[in-house]
Amino acid sequence: MLVADLHGKLMREELDLGWRENILTSSVFGTLQYLPRAVLAAVLSHARDRNPGSRLAGLDIGKFAETCSFGFWPTCSVSSGGEIPGRVVPVVPDLILRTSGFVIVIECKLESRLGQDPTQLRREFQLTCRPVHADGCVVAVTAPWGRPLFDRARAECVAAVRDYVAPDEAIAARLAWISWADVAGALEGFGGMSLSGGERTLLEDLVAVLHRHSFRVYRGIREPSGSWLVNDIVRWIPWERSSNCFGGFTVPYLWPEPYLNAIGLPAHVTVARGGRRFVGFGAPEACRVLDPVLKRRRNRG
Repeated sequence: MLVADLHGKLMREELDLGWRENILTSSVFGTLQYLPRAVLAAVLSHARDRNPGSRLAGLDIGKFAETCSFGFWPTCSVSSGGEIPGRVVPVVPDLILRTSGFVIVIECKLESRLGQDPTQLRREFQLTCRPVHADGCVVAVTAPWGRPLFDRARAECVAAVRDYVAPDEAIAARLAWISWADVAGALEGFGGMSLSGGERTLLEDLVAVLHRHSFRVYRGIREPSGSWLVNDIVRWIPWERSSNCFGGFTVPYLWPEPYLNAIGLPAHVTVARGGRRFVGFGAPEACRVLDPVLKRRRNRG
């Protein structure tokens, strides 16, 4: 699947959403299963740093990654809680990383909304608690702009499980979030140990697949150099906020599409002006990054 995805042989429009999510999960975490465990530790460390108040904060990530088992799409049983009291119901997370003392339940989303099925996180939450397991954490992996959805889903989940989980275990610290772009960044920055030629190629292919899905770490804006085709590729248009809405999205900036793709910012809408394609993005995180640069350029102008 990794090679087919890398070379564009999996036509996204011909696959339903569930298949696309499963393919990406398999490509990324299935590959991590066969790479040195230090690579998995780099990804989990990134998740821990992203969620300093979660149960991951007190975990020895290196030791956990070295000894954990991988369980893809396991069928587990938990209490139905408030749905049908006293009944046991199934839950199938995308991946469970398990040791004797800790479990990490990973739920991967691509385009579907986290929390769309309100029972999913509640059931997966129970897999991290007694009597199913002594301790653990659910890690949701979504697109970079999915953090607000996670925050809302986490609050709803914790409020719901308090009715049937021990009070000291019904805590938000059992839920954490990381984006696919964070995963790509952790893999790009991996330098903990030397890899064989085959392992290095596998790691580079894995990063390339995430890039193919437009998941990249934002590493700042570079001023275009004189060698670039400024008129055709990266024309710097005035950075002015716009109140225009296209398809329901507010477009604070417009950029030529090739440049936006190059720096890896999430595109929300594409518009055509003067025969050229521009992309608007409304991600608050991207706007916060751009605002200081905008002010400096205005002050110089």
